[in-house]
Amino acid sequence: MANDNTKYLFNGNSYGKGRLVHAVVKQFIEKEQPTIEQLKTAFPKSLQGSIGVFHTQHEYDKRKQSSNDNKERFFIKVADLLTVGGEGIVVCIEWGKGNIELFVEHALKLGFDIKVEPPVLCDEEIIKQFLHKPAFKKNYQAWSDDVLKAFCDFMRYTHQSGLDIYTNNMKTGDSIRIGRKGNTHQIAKEVFTTIEPCKNKVNYAQRYRHRDDYLIYELDNDVLTELKAVGDMAAFNQEHPITRTPYWPSDYSEPALSDVEANIWKVSLSPSTFTKEELVWLEQNQVVTVHKNTGNGSANNFRDIKIGDIVSIGHGNTVFRLVKVISDITYEGDSPFNDEWLMRKYELIKGLEKPVKYKGENKRWSPRYPGTSWQVPKKEFRMFEREILKPYYQLTLEELGLDTNQLNKPEAENQTVQAMNNTSLNQILYGPPGTGKTYHSIQAAVKAAEPEVYCELGINEELGTSQEQREVLTQLYKDLFDAGRIRFVTFHQSYGYEEFVEGLSAKTEGDQLSYFEKDGVFKSICDDAKAFRVAKVGQISDSFDERLQVFAEHLAESETGVQIETLSKKLILPLQMLLITLFGLIRAKVTQFTL
Repeated sequence: MANDNTKYLFNGNSYGKGRLVHAVVKQFIEKEQPTIEQLKTAFPKSLQGSIGVFHTQHEYDKRKQSSNDNKERFFIKVADLLTVGGEGIVVCIEWGKGNIELFVEHALKLGFDIKVEPPVLCDEEIIKQFLHKPAFKKNYQAWSDDVLKAFCDFMRYTHQSGLDIYTNNMKTGDSIRIGRKGNTHQIAKEVFTTIEPCKNKVNYAQRYRHRDDYLIYELDNDVLTELKAVGDMAAFNQEHPITRTPYWPSDYSEPALSDVEANIWKVSLSPSTFTKEELVWLEQNQVVTVHKNTGNGSANNFRDIKIGDIVSIGHGNTVFRLVKVISDITYEGDSPFNDEWLMRKYELIKGLEKPVKYKGENKRWSPRYPGTSWQVPKKEFRMFEREILKPYYQLTLEELGLDTNQLNKPEAENQTVQAMNNTSLNQILYGPPGTGKTYHSIQAAVKAAEPEVYCELGINEELGTSQEQREVLTQLYKDLFDAGRIRFVTFHQSYGYEEFVEGLSAKTEGDQLSYFEKDGVFKSICDDAKAFRVAKVGQISDSFDERLQVFAEHLAESETGVQIETLSKKLILPLQMLLITLFGLIRAKVTQFTL
């Protein structure tokens, strides 16, 4: 179990758990001058289980004599001893998280002013609190040093002042809210200010004491200086006090989409079905709805949506909102719809200012396809990313937190592999000894044999390979060599045709010298390749008659005859094609006969 390093503020000083109890008991004795019995009443033993909050000197000595426990559990130094009516008092050192919370709650009732001291986070730790939000992750990297410092200083100060910091999605992106919100509360009790991370700035909108007309700035150090001077945060804390440590975003349970294996759906809210007022209500209340009798499977699809799933919402043939579902099917009593409408609450991931006409692929999950609700197949997630996520929301699947390890590779990666496949495999590596020709030949061989695996290594050939990449490449080469998929040949002065292609090789058995045919490396490779050769299109006929029959059937089924586009982009007419084909087939027949 991790250590609890919580600190507490009392009388202007910072204390750990045990020292806090000692300071509180000491102040109570000095102020109230109690008897032993009164002190026991003020701080009952039950606050600290079987040990108790304190012992008299007599009780402590008796405990030491009767117990085999050698661990010191009380403050016994002379400077720490307290006195009540001439009797020495020792205070317990050991306090667990549960007991110290009971003690602090009890001390507050006695009138002691105790606050939890928030831990001081460095800038890097503060930034990590918000990286789960795509808009923040995308924007903060473009901030200047001054903007980044102002943001971190502001977050650090508000947290130390006792305010909760949590995240929430709004129309313009991922906003950060500061105020008072419990760990398990869906709705904040009060919002002090809203922080919106943008590309080159951070917007600050203070609600507290300015609810009718928000106090709006671009966040910088001057805003923090002014905030400290006016005392708004102190007033906020007095209205909404807490005895716990204020929360960071990481204190709230918000599972990543990859943890719930989220699906992606489209839901179309057609303007021909909904009135303008109904669409506004759905938008303002963050609700998506489908009528229970909607046909073509749409109602059943809507029922299949799970909490955590992603939904692309549009108005007819438009893209409008990207949301995450946060409820099962529900019914909102104050809605303009009757109970025949299936409703789900959602959290906004990103929204557009107004619906934008969709111009992408016409898939069933796209806004162009007629249909209310449809699921995006996992094999088409990358297409959804290309057609909707990137052009309309500037987001990727990874930024949504989706686990993409099992998805089709991105189109750019496939293009990279295709480019590698189109690269000539006949290459010459040259240079003086010791310049890495052997290693680079290993790299080129792996690249030729397994282009997709090579691409996944992320090698930048201009910058060279890292030590880790070199180790992986070497192991891949060994595996491919052992499997017979790579052969390494060293040419030298005595290396001849027979070793490379085919020839006679001599062997001696006793006193007899004999010769036998031996395949060379090149011929062996060709034979292996021939064994694994697969026709790309259909079954190829071996005889002239079968080929002619296939051609005749093709010609009979074609309304326009057979046409072919040459390399020069010219179309050969059907009659020309027929004559050329017949000539080629006759020539093949003659050649076959000759052979």
